[in-house]
Amino acid sequence: MAVIYADTKIGVGFHAGIAVDSSKSGVVTAMGTTRRIIKEINDRPAFEIYRKWAEGALDDVNPAESHAIWSRSFALVRVYNLAGNDVGEKVVVPIKVNPDFSMVTGADVSKGEHLYFATATKKAYIKRAGTIVQQALVDGKIKYPGLAGGVHYYCRGAAFSQFGKNKDNLQVLVNETNKKMKGRPYVGTFTAGEQGNITGYGIFMGNLTSAMAVFGF
Repeated sequence: MAVIYADTKIGVGFHAGIAVDSSKSGVVTAMGTTRRIIKEINDRPAFEIYRKWAEGALDDVNPAESHAIWSRSFALVRVYNLAGNDVGEKVVVPIKVNPDFSMVTGADVSKGEHLYFATATKKAYIKRAGTIVQQALVDGKIKYPGLAGGVHYYCRGAAFSQFGKNKDNLQVLVNETNKKMKGRPYVGTFTAGEQGNITGYGIFMGNLTSAMAVFGF
């Protein structure tokens, strides 16, 4: 956690940019002992529903073995309304299946939330590396002539799953951020467990997400 007292403008962004499949969605109807254990979706065991959405990709997973699935899981997305008819996304990733077919997630979930099965493309992940810059500029009411620099956190899980860990392959994400920063300096890193703020909704943690802060005058 950091506290910044600045005499300059600061803008922040928090963006996933992941598309959802509206035909694969459900409401969380029961939780486990913590906010990171989904017990039921649509009144059925959570993994039973999730595995059905995956259409065969997780059929070999045996919940009786308390199976870790984080390396091959598909994201779940909550879509929520913001001011001005905009929408935001909160992304959570199932990381483990328990013998009772409940799922442990990488971020908090609440009973009653409507979750969508996510689809991801390389094009979307590239685009968001620049979109997050624009979001932060708008939030801070900073125009390009007054942009001084920024800090960009890009989820390594999202990046590595689509582009691998090879530096040359990841460069396409850096290029997109560079293009939107227009030569201004910034610190960029691939991290795990991104946290950020979206005006009109609040501060929270999400998975597979980008967070950005920009500074200017």
